[in-house]
Amino acid sequence: MKWYVVYTRSRFEKKVEATLLERNFEAYCPKITRRKKWSDRYKNVVEPLFKSYVFVKTDPKFKFDILQDPGVVKFVNFKGEMADVRETDIERIKAMLNDFDHEKLRVESIQLEDRMVIRSGAFIEKEGKVLNVSGKNVILYIEELDLKITIDQDTNRLEKLD
Repeated sequence: MKWYVVYTRSRFEKKVEATLLERNFEAYCPKITRRKKWSDRYKNVVEPLFKSYVFVKTDPKFKFDILQDPGVVKFVNFKGEMADVRETDIERIKAMLNDFDHEKLRVESIQLEDRMVIRSGAFIEKEGKVLNVSGKNVILYIEELDLKITIDQDTNRLEKLD
């Protein structure tokens, strides 16, 4: 049996994991605790690390049984086949979540046209639009300066604007 990835309805990750576990499937939804601020207090909230994704260890012949869950939308595919995940990768995720402080951990994909703000370096607090993403490098257009710059994410922090 291999680990596969299912895509879930928005905010159904924990529910899908629970129902699959109840149905005797091995499921894993990596979760982190974040400190959220309300108008009158702070609260620690447990939320999924990967939005809309849950890992399921199963035999492909049970694919349609898993798809019967109302929170499951589909299996993630790669080149027409169900995308599988190595056991070692699942173990690394589990180890990372147990070993490190993940208060500030974010998993975000940077897409073309996203609005970003630079949080470190010479252009700190400048906002720009993503023109290109290549590995750890992001090319931003900063309208205020009429300038295109390449940001190395290993040495500079970027934050996506909502």
